[in-house]
Amino acid sequence: MYRGMLTRMFTTPYSLRDSWSMNAMRVGKTIYIEDNVTDDMIAQRDGSSAWHQKLMYSGYRFETLSTIDKPPSQLLPKDPALEQRANRIVDTHEEYCSVFKITLGNNSIISGAEVDCIDREKPAEFPNRYYRELKTSGLLDSPRKIETFERFKLLKFWAQSFIAGIPTVTVGFRGDDGVLQSVQDFKTLDIPRLVRNKKRMWEASVCMNFADRLLSSIKQNVVKDGPETQYRIAYDSNSQEISITRMENMPSFLTAEYYSKISQ
Repeated sequence: MYRGMLTRMFTTPYSLRDSWSMNAMRVGKTIYIEDNVTDDMIAQRDGSSAWHQKLMYSGYRFETLSTIDKPPSQLLPKDPALEQRANRIVDTHEEYCSVFKITLGNNSIISGAEVDCIDREKPAEFPNRYYRELKTSGLLDSPRKIETFERFKLLKFWAQSFIAGIPTVTVGFRGDDGVLQSVQDFKTLDIPRLVRNKKRMWEASVCMNFADRLLSSIKQNVVKDGPETQYRIAYDSNSQEISITRMENMPSFLTAEYYSKISQ
């Protein structure tokens, strides 16, 4: 299961307007979960406004300007890796994925996440201690914008980084013209304390307990093993309910070669 799906599970109690669905299948004692990409999701992505696309680009651009392809110990004074960052072409296809195992209650989860960068040379052990998440946001120049940032963006920033064990989130704040105005670091484990006891905010414990109960329910309901049996796990924002439905005669989202090896 990829981190984005776990993030949705964590944030559902505070994102009640956002419907989602996933597919699950059991192989022995292991349950595999994938995102269920619907036609509406594809249409929404492809039909996003020019303004939204510009915001997405600004995030990728911030990542490009914030990273280099060599560790600091190898840098020279006026190193081209630093001097030429402004001229680098933004490549949205580049990514580094980290695979990790976490435990939530009685649930053991293997997940994967795209990692933006690392603070230093990659160590042989526990590299995630030096991972860093890069994010962008509009300037917080009004009480309403501050509340929106803390209520929604910090929730997602925390969940994404907490799940993957990423200790630091670096946020670039841009003006309405898209120009970077300031940069601020947030320690992942400190983020919940920033919103604690504030009105209309969120609690980390609520997110973790909800995800734990949902994963336990999935284990209890996804019981039939077979390459053509899948389960649809869906949250409907209209009813604000989660359903788990068995779907027969659906092609496996695991490859036949992989399924044959793990089911032996």
